[in-house]
Amino acid sequence: GEAYFNRGNAYRGLKQDQAALDDYSAAIKLNPQDGRAYINRGAIHFNARRYAAAVEDFSAAIRISPEDADPYYNRGNSYLALNNNDEAIKDYTKALSLEEKLVDAFYNRGIAYSDSDKIDAAIADFTEVIKLSPKFSDAYYNRGLAAAKAGKYQVAVEDYSEAIRLNAKDPEAPFNRGIAYLRLARYDYAGRDFSEVIRLQPRNAEAHVYRGIARVYQRKEKEADADFQKAFQLDPSLKKNVQ
Repeated sequence: GEAYFNRGNAYRGLKQDQAALDDYSAAIKLNPQDGRAYINRGAIHFNARRYAAAVEDFSAAIRISPEDADPYYNRGNSYLALNNNDEAIKDYTKALSLEEKLVDAFYNRGIAYSDSDKIDAAIADFTEVIKLSPKFSDAYYNRGLAAAKAGKYQVAVEDYSEAIRLNAKDPEAPFNRGIAYLRLARYDYAGRDFSEVIRLQPRNAEAHVYRGIARVYQRKEKEADADFQKAFQLDPSLKKNVQ
């Protein structure tokens, strides 16, 4: 089984996933207790978006090595991809009980909590990620999203600002900070953020719509009208939604 396992790893390194999959399956046939082969085969299934098959392989690895955090974490990712947040949360929690500083498990559990509208739990997990990995820009961004969901727009603005400081090229954080500024009636700041999104993504119709809304509140009717026209030009379906 070891020869198949090692060759499977070599194929995987060469991005020849089908050949690797066949070798891991052969390794499992010869040694059904080889948890590593299940984990690696599960990873190939996961990358190919065969999430149910991935769950099966990671479950087999868990039966073989119930004290190993890795298969719980990977099965959690598979459940998350299947939108089964409850099972994902259980697996991340188990992984963290076995390996308490697993940053990605805290982060992904935070995503699962947020998707389940368990906002306080999500914020707690993203805060833990930031403690363990202070430069993790997506943790600030997602903590900001969670705060905004809870109506805490000023808190959200602070997290989006930190995400922007750490990763200035990502248009999502200024876009969502702009929306938070609109909610806080800080229209100048909102307009500036949507302008930055448009600079990063000139074809972003929604950013033009929101900048247009900010400009309406700023009493800049002509500029607002230009933004709405540009948005409709970029995405004609918006006009139907507005009407």
